[in-house]
This record gives sequence, C-alpha cells and structure tokens, in this order.
Amino acid sequence: MALITDVKCGRCDKHYSALRTRCPYCGARRGAAGKHSGDRDDIKGKMIIGIIFLIIILAATAVLLFTSVKNESENPDPTPPSDITSNVPGSDDNTIVENPDYTPPEETPTPPVETPAPVLESVKITYSGTELVKDKDSGNYDISAKVGETLTLKAKLTPDGIEGLKPVWESADATVFDAVPDVNGISAKVTMLKKGTSKLTITVGDKTAVVTVRVK
Repeated sequence: MALITDVKCGRCDKHYSALRTRCPYCGARRGAAGKHSGDRDDIKGKMIIGIIFLIIILAATAVLLFTSVKNESENPDPTPPSDITSNVPGSDDNTIVENPDYTPPEETPTPPVETPAPVLESVKITYSGTELVKDKDSGNYDISAKVGETLTLKAKLTPDGIEGLKPVWESADATVFDAVPDVNGISAKVTMLKKGTSKLTITVGDKTAVVTVRVK
C-alpha cells in the first residue's frame, strides 16, 4: 500500500502525486472543482493507515533489538581460565589474585641423574709429598734407609675423590722392615729392622704398587 497517493487532474484526467499542488501536465490547480482522485480513493485514510503500518514496523524492530541486547547481557560467553592469576577488576596497579577455577597441570617427576663413581686408575707412593723414584728395569719404586730409621710412606690414588678403597700394606720379609698402616690405610710407617733388601706391596682394589726397600 502506498503511503503517498496520487490525485486525478480535473482538467486532463491524468494522475500525479498528491504532494503537488498543480498538475504537471496541464498546470491546473489541484483541489478546485472538477475531477479529483478523492472521488476514487480516500487519500487521508490511506495516509493514516500507512503511518500506522510504519509505526508498527518500527515498534517491532525496537522490541527485537531490545530482546537481543538483554539476552547477550544475561548470557555472556564463558571464557575458560587461561592462567592461575588475573587482574583485579577496576584496579590500575595490576594487582593479581588467585583464580579458584584454575587447575595446574600435573608435573612428571624427573628422575635424578646419578653421577658414576670415579674408577681407580693408578696407585702412586710418595715420601714427604714427593713420588718415589722408579727402577727403570723392574718398574718398582726404590727406597734406601739405615737400620733403625722410620719412614712414613703415603699411597696417592688417582683420580682424586676415590672413596671406599683401603690400601693394604704387606712386607715380603718382616725381619728386614716392618710396615704399620694408619686407620685409613692411606699412609704407613716403615721401620728398618736389619740390613737387607725386601719388597713392600701396596694393594688398592685391582691396582698394586711395589716398593723395593733397601736397608743399609
């Protein structure tokens, strides 16, 4: 239904918009005696019906918009917590609080890494902090002392940090010299008893060191 109707010219019988006051075809003024579209249609009634119809459409649109906005405010989209903390609403200092809905992921325990124990490489014999001299032919350490003298020899294990291994000191002839180790077996006091030559063997694990002891 048109909101703006047309009228019929009383002079030339042509129809034109009711907004015009004169006929665009012959120039006759509208509203005077003669033919008029009011004889055919009720112009005023049509305009009232059109206005009412427009108001109904606008009212229905407003109701739909209001209902949509209300549903969005009552049912906001849930956002899953992404962190254990969040900013306090309305705070400008970025104060954080715990998020009760956050569940921390389970951590898989990392097994401890065991450091392998050092392996004994060699045993060296020292006197007063200096390694004894080795005989070129036999490869044994060599030491000389007089009867009645006591020397403190020490076993140096390589590498450093070897634990749990106790050196064992053995005299091949206890009548020539006597070897008395300390509690840990790291050092021993060797006492010369009589003239002669004998061997002192120091055993640590699967390693040995031999000292040729010459008593003068």
